[in-house]
Amino acid sequence: MFGADESWKGGLVCPRCSMWNILVGEAVTPKASLGVLFKELTVMEAYAAFQGMGLPEELDCSPKVVRALFTEKRIKHVALRGIEGTARSTLETITLEDDTVIYLTCGGAGVTIYRIRRPHKYSEGVRDERVGD
Repeated sequence: MFGADESWKGGLVCPRCSMWNILVGEAVTPKASLGVLFKELTVMEAYAAFQGMGLPEELDCSPKVVRALFTEKRIKHVALRGIEGTARSTLETITLEDDTVIYLTCGGAGVTIYRIRRPHKYSEGVRDERVGD
């Protein structure tokens, strides 16, 4: 949440679901906050999240975590972008069967995984309901 200064309006996207949000300061009412997930972040955490670097719980990208994801789940989608004038492409994200998204970037020693966004709990319920579980 942000304070009374409204210079940020129209420029921030939810770092969790990528939807446009109206963030408010002290004027949060129970009615206005129905269905909204609030997360308290430090200034540095908020800055990183709004720059696309992920929320604190999305930053454990250790070999153990990544190996488990690729061993236990199938790949559903890969986001690729062609490199103009070449027969090459850039791999940006990998989406797994449970809608976990793995974010990739280049690193000095190879590809770096910098963020793992797990599916939202409410989307899990919707998906399970759709499948009939």
